[in-house]
Amino acid sequence: MFKIDFNELKKYADNLKRNTFKKTIDLVAMTMMLGSKKYPKEDWKERSVDHHLEHIFDHLDNFKADPSLKKLEDLTHATCRCMMLCEKIIGTQNGDPTTPR
Repeated sequence: MFKIDFNELKKYADNLKRNTFKKTIDLVAMTMMLGSKKYPKEDWKERSVDHHLEHIFDHLDNFKADPSLKKLEDLTHATCRCMMLCEKIIGTQNGDPTTPR
């Protein structure tokens, strides 16, 4: 496992000329990195499909109630959950013992 230098990442984000999708990808990547620091055990791999879907829809409902920049965090979290769910499904297809439920 590699160690994340958040100061270097911030410097990169501040200095990089980015288009709209690049900004969004960077924001999602930052959310994933901060989440991996907060939850280092990667227990998301053990969560059920229904668990991930519930969190995705909760975040989307929160954003739908107030579609504004201040709710952007809900969109990034929903995106991260979608990525986790995709990774879980891909893992089960590649012989990962974690099975979707």
